Amino acid sequence: MKKLNNHESRNFGYGKQLAFAGKQALLDRYGEGRFATQASHYARFKQFADWCKNNGIRDARKIDSDIISAFANSLSERVNNNSLSVSYAQNQLSTVNVVLSTMRGDKSLVVSPSSLVGERSHIRQSVPLSLSRERYELAHQKLLTVDSKLTLAFAREFGMRLREAALFRPMDAVTECFKKGGFNIHRGVKGGRQAKRFITPNSRQLQLLSHSQQVLGHRALVDRVGNYAEWKNRFYREYENSGAHGVIGKYHDNRAAFACEMYKKITGSPAPVVAGKRLISRERDKDARLKISLMLGHGRIDVVSQYIGSMR
Repeated sequence: MKKLNNHESRNFGYGKQLAFAGKQALLDRYGEGRFATQASHYARFKQFADWCKNNGIRDARKIDSDIISAFANSLSERVNNNSLSVSYAQNQLSTVNVVLSTMRGDKSLVVSPSSLVGERSHIRQSVPLSLSRERYELAHQKLLTVDSKLTLAFAREFGMRLREAALFRPMDAVTECFKKGGFNIHRGVKGGRQAKRFITPNSRQLQLLSHSQQVLGHRALVDRVGNYAEWKNRFYREYENSGAHGVIGKYHDNRAAFACEMYKKITGSPAPVVAGKRLISRERDKDARLKISLMLGHGRIDVVSQYIGSMR
């Protein structure tokens, strides 16, 4: 936690090394929770700290608007030569905003990421890492608890958001499958949406349903803890510390892997982000996107581009 915070102490009292000071500032800002958020911010701030070090800057007190602009220019160059996405460049600058405003205790150096490195693209440019079954299985094996393994599996196999995975009751889904040949995802959906999210399970998905039912019985994952916030923090702590995050990236990216897999199942062709372009007719592509948007719990097909790539 913060010891000092004044303009007379190196890095405003958060430590002698800039990267370490940033980590301490994040701990001061978020406390003992939001582990995934802290880890993501720290990974990005460390890159900024390394850039500062390479440019002779080792103390946050020396950082001014000119230095941040120079860093933004370096990011823009990487965006222009396609070695860095606009979204990640924006996230880099957002992290600098978060950490420096915490260190300084003011927002005098806060910048607009979009104005410095361009507008964020809402079209997925990279293949989700867990689309590779080998990488996904490796990440799955790294997780230590059965609860975390199920949480990851629910995202990868059913396209669930984290809250949906926490509240999912596999026994109810199994019962619904017997009656309807599939099941709906309706607990914990974003914004309380009631859109139909019907999953007709394949053999792998049925195996997951059977296994999760044996583990959980009539309960959901969150019931084993009782409090969603605590459950979420436990999961993210394990997801980060086990190394699973390093193998397949963000938890949310597993939804993208699910979407890409569903696109291939529906159309017989790889998703545009995998192939590098759309390989089927616009009509077939649009039909697949509509089906996938319903599976993911979205109301518009254009949002699906964030998961499977461009419609063009």
